[in-house]
Amino acid sequence: MAETKIEPIPFSLSTLQASFLTPTILHVELNRPKSLNAMNKQMFSEIKKLFTYLNTHPLVRVVILTASGKIFSAGLDLKEAITIFAFDDQLDQARKSMQFYNQLKEFQESLSSLVKLRVPVLIGIHGHCVGGALNLITGGDVRFCTEDSKFSLKEIDIGIVADIGAFPRLPLIMGNESFVREMAFTGRAISADEALKFGLVSKVFKTKEDLLSGLKNIAEEISSKSPVAIYAIKKVMNKTKFGNMEDVLEYVALMNMSMTFTNDVSEAITANLSKGKAIFSKL
Repeated sequence: MAETKIEPIPFSLSTLQASFLTPTILHVELNRPKSLNAMNKQMFSEIKKLFTYLNTHPLVRVVILTASGKIFSAGLDLKEAITIFAFDDQLDQARKSMQFYNQLKEFQESLSSLVKLRVPVLIGIHGHCVGGALNLITGGDVRFCTEDSKFSLKEIDIGIVADIGAFPRLPLIMGNESFVREMAFTGRAISADEALKFGLVSKVFKTKEDLLSGLKNIAEEISSKSPVAIYAIKKVMNKTKFGNMEDVLEYVALMNMSMTFTNDVSEAITANLSKGKAIFSKL
């Protein structure tokens, strides 16, 4: 039997790096290490483009997602976000909200492409996994991390609701709504031990090298199984777990589209970037 030839991804990527470990296992890395893998508009676009393409790839059976550099991701690129969501002052409130909604839906669709991928996505986290990055990993099928990992829903610290995947997925994944609400209300970082205890990850490794080895081992095992059965398992489990996901994503998009045009957001972002303390007006 002829050896299967590994074909490269047929388009270039600047914020991601993708390479085949075997003809059936693709390793994808977040690749903005100098920016702590902060998620800019280009990264969201490339995630959607890559995972949409992989959904029709005949050979891929497992995708491993990790990150280059010191940490997994610092979350949304706040410096770019200021420009992305800076709408023309000549627009009225309704038109600003509509533009915000359209941009937000693009980001949601990007991260939902992991959930919709017909093969398992195995995610390995090291160091900090903040805000938008935590939204991202909730779209994976299996999550491992290193002992030094920290996870936080930092959206509260920029005055918004986590709106690109953490809700509804995170409460369903972790199974402890009280704990998730604590994370969402405070923005505090939780440890790898807490992530393991509450089901955000299923294994914790000492080092990043151990993590990658563990991911490769399970990927090889999964890729040896019937791809039809794996496809069916993922479809059934997603239907059971995330059956109303689109409705909740739509609701949170509508909520933020109407609630984000407040002085609280600019106050929170400015304080966050300057490491100062935000002062908010009364409700």
